[in-house]
Amino acid sequence: MNFTKFLMVPLLASVFVGCNDDDNNEKYSDLTPQENKEMMEDEALKVFDSLEGMKDLKAMNLVQEFADLMEITGTSDSFFKSSVQSMAALKSDNGAVLLLKSGFDDDAAFSFMETFNEAAGIYTYVAEEEDWERTDATDQVTYKFNSDEGEVTVSLHDVTYETVSNSEMEDVVSDLVKSAVITLSLDDEILIREEFTALYDSDNVPTSLSEVLTIENYEITYMLSRSDTSVSLDQSLKVDGTDLLVMHFDSEGSFAYDDLPASTGIDQIPGFDFLEASNVSLTIGNYVLTGYANWKNFIADTKEVNIAIETEADARAMAEALNSNVKVVLKLSDSDETIATSDFYAYEIEGYEDMWYWDYSLRMAFSDGSYMDESYFQTGFTQLIETVSDFMESLENE
Repeated sequence: MNFTKFLMVPLLASVFVGCNDDDNNEKYSDLTPQENKEMMEDEALKVFDSLEGMKDLKAMNLVQEFADLMEITGTSDSFFKSSVQSMAALKSDNGAVLLLKSGFDDDAAFSFMETFNEAAGIYTYVAEEEDWERTDATDQVTYKFNSDEGEVTVSLHDVTYETVSNSEMEDVVSDLVKSAVITLSLDDEILIREEFTALYDSDNVPTSLSEVLTIENYEITYMLSRSDTSVSLDQSLKVDGTDLLVMHFDSEGSFAYDDLPASTGIDQIPGFDFLEASNVSLTIGNYVLTGYANWKNFIADTKEVNIAIETEADARAMAEALNSNVKVVLKLSDSDETIATSDFYAYEIEGYEDMWYWDYSLRMAFSDGSYMDESYFQTGFTQLIETVSDFMESLENE
């Protein structure tokens, strides 16, 4: 079961369809929509600039060297494959790396400890032979090589696991990782540390997952917590100890093993009937995008609505249900001033061969009475969210 992708569905949906609080107490920003748009874009650019700066770190150059040696020697060590490839790609691609999840691919996870025990050892690169020389070790998988910068050590260690007892999983997964640490050090200095921890319930479903990736002065965190009635997800990017980007999601609903949908691909979720309410927030610099959705009431309010939207009445009913149960607010973090709030509306649009049809959409309402559609965020929040989502999906597919 692909839990990360399953849990990201309501997160990504809520960001754009995301609370039903009273607007009367909102304190609005004195800046015009255009002034806020320009400042918001500047904040988003700072995030991208910081991520671009990660490419030039000494640690990233050493990761690239290690990746090259793995390719030269034909080494296909599954423990390092995902993490090394993802970090090495950062030096050549423009994608934003905000989540490196655990560095173990699916093949290794299915029989993790068996694979770990087979690979355990200390491997030293011999340049003359263009190959690794192995010495015995039982508690680590470690690679050592000499760089122009000094001696480099890449190591997987401190691994613990639990045996799968859920009969529905036993055929495909024999054990689950509870903790693991990957480090890259230059001489005696650790430049990269990736620490993964997890707890599971009696059905072998995660109740908590934590991953902290430190690359020199950058820190990327991923925290997930789940119970039978709630789930929360937190991600952040820090540079020199200062938050640059923070994402939070929590939801109430039915998350017990027997209640989870049998199919969990993004395009296969049967509906939001297992959710009750969700909160989401995304902070970039001084700008905070928050959302709340009462899914339980929304489902009840749309029970008689034709979701195919064939008539004006369908479109207006859907927009009304969304406005009653879903809300997105864009605010300034330092002053708590509101810039814009969500407004769902019905509209008629010209289609194929002069045919007209009705639909509904989201726009943001400003204090001056003006409205703007999602293009208001196109070079700010939306672009960054899409970049993060694309990167996460690429990791899922490795």
